[in-house]
Amino acid sequence: MLALLPGSVAAAPAAHARDASRSPSAFEAAADAQSARKIAWIDGVVEHVYDGDSFRLRTSDGREIGVRIAGIDAPERTQPFANVSRKALRDTIDEREVRVEAIKVDAYGRVVGRVFVSGRDIGLEQLDRGLAWPLTRYHTELSPAERYAQAQAQAQARRAGLRRQNDPRAPWLFRQQRR
Repeated sequence: MLALLPGSVAAAPAAHARDASRSPSAFEAAADAQSARKIAWIDGVVEHVYDGDSFRLRTSDGREIGVRIAGIDAPERTQPFANVSRKALRDTIDEREVRVEAIKVDAYGRVVGRVFVSGRDIGLEQLDRGLAWPLTRYHTELSPAERYAQAQAQAQARRAGLRRQNDPRAPWLFRQQRR
């Protein structure tokens, strides 16, 4: 089920045309929500977890969309703890019903949003487990930015997950170094 609720989101990419005779896809609804400065809620079942912060969702109307969890960045595949992060996310959401608060559509066509299972914020859980970094440059898009930073600090203090390493490298720095 897809419902539009008042809220704020980041600026939208250029709108795209669609056939007015059919219902909008989850992707189109998310893009339309951005244009209208509303939040799109997307419900569905997780079909595949790609890594610690992204997955494929089958929406309640049968469409498949890529989803990126907003506000976090999990280790890249070749980084330490990548498999641990992916497994933790898979154990938490794979084949489960989730609700996505769509914030925007990224350059790869994925819906970026906060992800919830039974009311639990999954991005926050990944941070609390020490299996992701908060994406501080996008905090203006997230209302719980303070909670994300706090969860990361607590995970660091407990040396949870990837925080056990002496010098863990954030994924965006890892990608930058490889270019």
